[in-house]
Amino acid sequence: MVARTAFALFFSVSTAYAHLHNPRAHRHFAERQDPHAIPPIAQISQGMPTEPPVPLSATPVAGAQPAISGAPKLPSGVQIPNIPPNKILPDDAPAGTTLCTLNPEASTAGTAAGNCWWSCGGCTRDTDLFTCPDKLTWGLTFDDGPSPYTPKVLNYLAEKNLKASFYVIGANVVNHPEILQATYLAGHEIAIHTWTHPQLTTLTNEQIVAELGWTRKAIQAVLGVTPRFFRPPYGDCDDRVRAIAKGLGLTPVIWTDGFDTDDWSVNSGSISTDLFNDYTKMLDALPNQSTGVISLQHDWYQQTADLAVGYFLPAALSHNPAPVFQSVIECQHQPAGASYVETSGGLAAAPPSGNTTAPIATITPGATGSATNSRAAAGATGSKTSSSASTTGTAAASTNGASTVGVSSMIGLVAASVWAMI
Repeated sequence: MVARTAFALFFSVSTAYAHLHNPRAHRHFAERQDPHAIPPIAQISQGMPTEPPVPLSATPVAGAQPAISGAPKLPSGVQIPNIPPNKILPDDAPAGTTLCTLNPEASTAGTAAGNCWWSCGGCTRDTDLFTCPDKLTWGLTFDDGPSPYTPKVLNYLAEKNLKASFYVIGANVVNHPEILQATYLAGHEIAIHTWTHPQLTTLTNEQIVAELGWTRKAIQAVLGVTPRFFRPPYGDCDDRVRAIAKGLGLTPVIWTDGFDTDDWSVNSGSISTDLFNDYTKMLDALPNQSTGVISLQHDWYQQTADLAVGYFLPAALSHNPAPVFQSVIECQHQPAGASYVETSGGLAAAPPSGNTTAPIATITPGATGSATNSRAAAGATGSKTSSSASTTGTAAASTNGASTVGVSSMIGLVAASVWAMI
């Protein structure tokens, strides 16, 4: 015991002597004892040794309550499934080639037990909106605007005191801001339809964020409100797309099977009378549905606007029984304000990513650049197709591992991938 005490005393005295007469030894000793010790001021300079990262005193956890009164609890991250982007259907694909046949593994896994790929089998999740709960209600929707022909649709809806949901293209929003404003002020629901109308399952995570995020920002810059709903072009949605959208606080809206009017195809050679006959069959089928429905129409073309206000809607209003036309948010028994972050009364905090903020950017109404005016039947199955704003520049498929992405990361992805948009 005496020997051990003597040794300890000797070590202490020796260490003190070394520190007193050898500052370098003192510094090295301090670094060994505390790698984060503050060095003498003269040593704080360019090129100084890098210390290891400073650990947090406590690791934040989801659900923790901030000190600010009334602040929401910390959100959890968003788990993005390990689903690689699908291959893109080339323009010169052989006849009969579809997105499903081009991606057989993804198609096989597209069931509810797999990645729930809507394009190949019509799989939906409980979080998707594709019907209205009440029989005979009809969620009236128009995609791809705003366009110079949107006012024709708006005038008819105003005359008949009808409300609809408009799923808008970001590039068209910045070219026709006044039309979007008129649509919004008339009481119609405004939601996201991406920036360039791509098949979202063929994009990388970053590109999906950019397509949704920049369209959301454009709408917010023009209207002052931030949409909470989006419609995937062609209905092309799987669990990866859903997870990314959820991280942005967005809910998918598709349409009821059998209630795609195919109106866009008249501009590709379809016979308008055939389309009208198919529409009347939808009206006849409506009473047999166990719920209400959500349909798909477009306000991008003159032809689709003429079909809507001159034939489809008048036929529906005179049909017995007549559908009860409503916007999608209204047919879900929600107030109009539930469509937007700013007026949703806290509903936007529901996604695990928490309350989101739009990516930082300045959108100038009337800026150049718009969705191209061509439309192609690039649907996945050959039967469930909708109009498409042709996308210029497509990304090669790449594998994205599952990861947890928070809101700040999502916004960072938007900024990092903005060049994918232009």
